[in-house]
Amino acid sequence: MPSEVNNPCNKYIGLSEEDAQQQIKADGLCSRIMGRDGESYFGTCDFRLDRVNLIISDGRIITADLG
Repeated sequence: MPSEVNNPCNKYIGLSEEDAQQQIKADGLCSRIMGRDGESYFGTCDFRLDRVNLIISDGRIITADLG
């Protein structure tokens, strides 16, 4: 089974950036924006199970993964 199916962060996909940030915080996690509207951002290579990496397009979350 593909890992995308079991991704616990899938619940953030489709949310507005503000709603996703609020839900991530309520879930006891932190977030970091890794890309916005086709532009990618640099990030550290450390892996954290308490951080959600987000990619945003037109104000909506299109990718969300732990790390």
